Amino acid sequence: MISARYETYPASIDQLPFILHTGLERTSLLFSKEQNWHDNLEFQLCTAGSGTVLLNGVPHPFFPDDVISVESNMIHYTFTETQLTYACLIVRTDFCHQMGFDYHQLAFTPRIRDSR
Repeated sequence: MISARYETYPASIDQLPFILHTGLERTSLLFSKEQNWHDNLEFQLCTAGSGTVLLNGVPHPFFPDDVISVESNMIHYTFTETQLTYACLIVRTDFCHQMGFDYHQLAFTPRIRDSR
């Protein structure tokens, strides 16, 4: 079984209201050793290849142009048996608080497929 860890993203007044990671790569040999969860909202966009995203243990196929929505405190894990490239947008909780946005009350469709 894969272990899980809680991730934190420190608040910062001078930073953008989100964190954007592009060009993230996974292969059968290059992968995270742990699942993770955090208070922040997260959106993953598959840009090449294919894989799977586990959301609270439920597998969701991940193909180019798919967006995976990771709700607050949802345990998630992104992996592939071949090769996968994706981008990850994490919305900062301090920004949501400043805007009076209760992100804990949101529920998203886990997987969005749209070529646009």
